[in-house]
Amino acid sequence: MSLLGWQTATAGEFKCTFGCQLDGVFPDIKWAPTSCYKPRPPLLIVMSPRDFNNAVREFNNWLLQVDNYNNCVQNEAIADLKKMPDIFKKGISEARDDMDQEVRRTKSQLEIQRP
Repeated sequence: MSLLGWQTATAGEFKCTFGCQLDGVFPDIKWAPTSCYKPRPPLLIVMSPRDFNNAVREFNNWLLQVDNYNNCVQNEAIADLKKMPDIFKKGISEARDDMDQEVRRTKSQLEIQRP
């Protein structure tokens, strides 16, 4: 997914309904991880003491996977946060460059029409 229309996320992503503008106008902006495996809860069916013991083991194994998922999410978020200053700097630079080009074009058009 594209951030601000010009920078591609490499870890997490921003999910937006109206495009990511990160200016507080759209409250639906949500960051989400892109490469973390989210484990599904185990199906725990217990009909005997042995089943219960197996279910406890499955639950504990699932908790280990949950810890791995949470660590992955945190690491992706930190990686994205570290890239944000560069993303904004690039956006500022491109916005200024676009405006400077428009000023030069408009000035040129005005100079051509000089009597």
